[in-house]
Amino acid sequence: MKKTILKFSSVLALLGAPFFSSQTFAAECATGTSPADGCTINVSNITYTLTGDINSGASPGIELQTATNTEINLTGNITAADYGVYFRLTDVSSNTTNIIGNISTTGNGSYGYFVWKSSDNTINHTGNISTTGRAVGIYIAGDNVGHRNTVNWTGNYTSTNSTASAYFLWDTTDNNITMTGDVTTTGAVSGLIRTNNSDNNTMSFTGNIRTEGAGSPAILLGTDSDNNTINVTGNITTTGNNSSGLDIIASDSNNITINGNITTSGTGVSGEPIRFTNSDSNTITLSGTAHSLGGDQAISLGTNSQSNTFILKRGASFVGGLENNGGTTNTLRFDMGKASSYNLDTDGTTWTLEDMSKPIVSGSAKSMGVADIDNQAHILYRRMDPVNDVLSERQRLYKAGQRPTGYYIDSYYGHDKRDDDYSEISGNAGGMTVGYVLENTNTPMEVLVNFEVSQDNYGAGLAKQTTETNSVMAGLFLPAIAEDVLGGNISAKVLISGSDNDAKRTVLNNNLGLSGKASEKISGDYNSGFISVGGEWLTEFLKVERVRHDISIGADLVQAYNEDYTAGEYKVDSRDMTQIQSRILYGMTYKNAKKTVDVNTRFGVSNQYMVSGDKQDYTINGTSASYTGDDNSFYYTAGLGAKYYLADNTNLYVDTKYGQSSDDIQNLTVDFGFISRF
Repeated sequence: MKKTILKFSSVLALLGAPFFSSQTFAAECATGTSPADGCTINVSNITYTLTGDINSGASPGIELQTATNTEINLTGNITAADYGVYFRLTDVSSNTTNIIGNISTTGNGSYGYFVWKSSDNTINHTGNISTTGRAVGIYIAGDNVGHRNTVNWTGNYTSTNSTASAYFLWDTTDNNITMTGDVTTTGAVSGLIRTNNSDNNTMSFTGNIRTEGAGSPAILLGTDSDNNTINVTGNITTTGNNSSGLDIIASDSNNITINGNITTSGTGVSGEPIRFTNSDSNTITLSGTAHSLGGDQAISLGTNSQSNTFILKRGASFVGGLENNGGTTNTLRFDMGKASSYNLDTDGTTWTLEDMSKPIVSGSAKSMGVADIDNQAHILYRRMDPVNDVLSERQRLYKAGQRPTGYYIDSYYGHDKRDDDYSEISGNAGGMTVGYVLENTNTPMEVLVNFEVSQDNYGAGLAKQTTETNSVMAGLFLPAIAEDVLGGNISAKVLISGSDNDAKRTVLNNNLGLSGKASEKISGDYNSGFISVGGEWLTEFLKVERVRHDISIGADLVQAYNEDYTAGEYKVDSRDMTQIQSRILYGMTYKNAKKTVDVNTRFGVSNQYMVSGDKQDYTINGTSASYTGDDNSFYYTAGLGAKYYLADNTNLYVDTKYGQSSDDIQNLTVDFGFISRF
């Protein structure tokens, strides 16, 4: 494995400070009031409990000189011109410190905690750490013999001098670090963490990180720091020149997850949010922004950086190019869901491109959201479903021996949702059906017209699509085209529908300037329509005086067409679709003794099957792509309704229905209307 030896004078100065520090040794620690000038520990297998502040001057606040399996509990602050707490050499191991209080150090090389060549210790710190010299909050210097330490820190770190950081790991392995708190540094060459020749460490940080000095990357993995795991939950901001967010130098096989935004605003040749030099096989997972407001790239990989993988989750966006000088062994893997669209400039470089949900076009990284395509079969089913419900109820009237006349009006509102991560759906559809019974026909006939407005939202945040639709449907219904067929009646219908659709997409774009804007909205209008022909068989059974049971079986053939349309760089081809919708429904109706109220329940199973047209062809900037959507779903429904008779010729009704599909789409529909005969 190739490595590059790098020397930094600032790092050497920081490392050299502890070895030349002159110290005076305080008295032995003892349980009780904290000694004002600090204390030392040379006893093993003992517990100390101290209360009160320590101001140790040029000596460490607490120094463990020769101690094993010792526990130190301190409630109080430490102020020192030396180390706050010092774990000294290999004779100190397997100790635990529990400190509730703030630590402030003032000298150069005066660290809040200094763990030198010491192993298996546990540091639990609740409180802030601040350094005003060139110093570190917690410094673990293993010198290849100090390893496996655990740090749990809840509190903030602040530094006002240069060459400072919340953490420094040098020549140490297998440490476990957890921090909850913010980090703010104002001096040059400062940040959250620095490592050098440190492997297999696990670090978790929750809080915001801000560096203001020049040459101050928030996270710097220095030479030969391999196989480390770092998780950051919070935002990273750097404002100094040549200050990146994440800088990996000559270090391999690290796994880093950033759940937050990275914003750099300084200028210079190394001010990228993410920067690799001579580093291989690292994995970066990003679910926030990587915005370079100073003009650098958002991601920059040097020529000798190979086999690195970037997993870009939903929420990731970019200002600045995605530059890869290391070749096609480096991968951009988009895991943003089906609704995400992006048009990302790679500065003329080439990556291996992957999208976990849909096609991606190489060159620059381009992809179109396809959640609406995937949901098209469900949309056709949903468009027909409330009308089928109304016509089923009309058929029941004829089966009951009635011969309705006049008109009816039915209104409905339905809400779809799917909460699964990365495939969310939130849809609303409301409409009205007006029907009229034709007079003087041998076979009962009704004409109807339906109006519907719907909006379907897919995804969330910057990975989002919306389709808005206005639709009209008209047709002819024959509620009893054949009677006494296997004990039931058969109805038939022909419906024709036309719609105007507006498809909107949010597109990630890293070439919109340095204002911080990283996405744009595009839209395309298109017309669509369908013809539906179908029928339903209905029979009654177990009929008693006030209770009626029935079963219906129906099927429709839907032939649909979507026009082509253009939105930005996307051109979506026209599409023909043939769908079969089938259903079986059990119903029970109860009529009260006065015959003024009907109460009904309905339980059903439906299916939509796309016989053809499940594949949608489209182009992205002239490059062909296609996506095959869902083509087969089952729906399981349960309903409850009531009808109130105002008079012999007029009644009001309300029905509710809940549905769950095999694609995890839930639907709730409320249906209400009135029937009048004249």
